[in-house]
Amino acid sequence: TIIPCVTYYFGPFESSKEAKEYYPEYVEDLKHEKAIGISGRLQKTQPTFLTVMDAPSDLKRDEQYLWHMLKQKSRQYTAALESWQNLWNVLPGNFLVVNFDGTLKQGNIRACQLLQTSQTELQGRSLLQYVPPSQVGELERRLVTMARDQSVWPVAYRWSMQLQVSAPNVIPVVVEATQQQDAAGKVMGWYWLLHDVTPPPFSHHPGLRKAGLGVEGIG
Repeated sequence: TIIPCVTYYFGPFESSKEAKEYYPEYVEDLKHEKAIGISGRLQKTQPTFLTVMDAPSDLKRDEQYLWHMLKQKSRQYTAALESWQNLWNVLPGNFLVVNFDGTLKQGNIRACQLLQTSQTELQGRSLLQYVPPSQVGELERRLVTMARDQSVWPVAYRWSMQLQVSAPNVIPVVVEATQQQDAAGKVMGWYWLLHDVTPPPFSHHPGLRKAGLGVEGIG
């Protein structure tokens, strides 16, 4: 193991086959002891001690190995994160990732355009900053209700509200909220999809006035 920097010997065994059968159990024991950087090999030997503290040269070698593995994992994580970020930004909708208290963790490019901010500036802000004062209390109550509901949602929460980027202008939206879960299924927050339902501007085309039609009259 790298941490602690120790070599353990287990045995004896009647054959290499028997040693291989017991190998997973020893690894599990070491994991249970919170050891880091576990590696092993089969070796026919007669050690003087069954537990050996490695020399400084061995520690340096093991540290280099661990650092190499960490860099490899970091590159894999970075590649996966970049792939997720690219997918996140091409989604055809206004998506936010929201904490239980209404803190914004992330927003895709379209959501940031709707809120007239950048992705960097959005992170860490409270969603309440983008809500008219008259609707703050209602949104706070809704956040509490959603946070208490830790069951699996069969359908998304859906409701209408207004966003206010610059007073006095408001943006009417329909929100669809679904749960954000980690690998173990624990709810970490929510994904919000914002549907901008701002009505299109009334057309003043002469033909429409003559026909007495508004926008609703166009098929």
